[in-house]
Amino acid sequence: MKKIALVLALVMLLSSAALAEQAAGFDPLRFTLWADTAAGYEWTCEYDNNGVLAAPLQETVEQGEGSNFEFYFGVLKPGKAEIIFNYGLNWEVSVPERSIICNTTVDEAGKCAVKWAEIYPDDHMLVFTLPSRMTSGWSWTYQGESEDGGMVTLISEEYEPINSLLEGAGGNTVYQMRVERPGETVLLFNYSNLWEPSAAAEETYAVVVTANEDMEISISIEE
Repeated sequence: MKKIALVLALVMLLSSAALAEQAAGFDPLRFTLWADTAAGYEWTCEYDNNGVLAAPLQETVEQGEGSNFEFYFGVLKPGKAEIIFNYGLNWEVSVPERSIICNTTVDEAGKCAVKWAEIYPDDHMLVFTLPSRMTSGWSWTYQGESEDGGMVTLISEEYEPINSLLEGAGGNTVYQMRVERPGETVLLFNYSNLWEPSAAAEETYAVVVTANEDMEISISIEE
């Protein structure tokens, strides 16, 4: 399995068209995803913005043998929105080879936090990338599956710091998992301060994972 290179950045300079769809003082979003366009692959985007995000601007930038697909979202107000990126051949992208589901939360100060889940159908793999601030003790911990269990195996867990000069810039906690059999289960992650183990979780992230008899995998976020 080759992990998709997904870059999430705060965009400080956008075109005037994008700025017209951007709330003052809020951080816009940019997603950069590489595609093997030489072989006919591309990324497409779906979103449920709930009025939180503006319609995205998209640009394709050639990069050697492939291209970067740039998606720019103006942020309009606090709230939650879901963005889905699908990767596949341009003549059958409706049957994606890979998908990324991004759950975006915008706080009252206009700051964006994004949790994303990657699905690799051929490998029956899931990758969850969750923003953390380990330098301040804040991180995600995997709590396991729902009562039935035994459907998903945790392969690896690692912390990836963000390369930034900003104090407290934080990073991401990344989980790689494999779906072992058909069924449905709920994966639970808690966000808490590791320096205060007795304190309650600040946030939870519950993911419903479903695999049919053909091991076609889908996920949804449990509110």
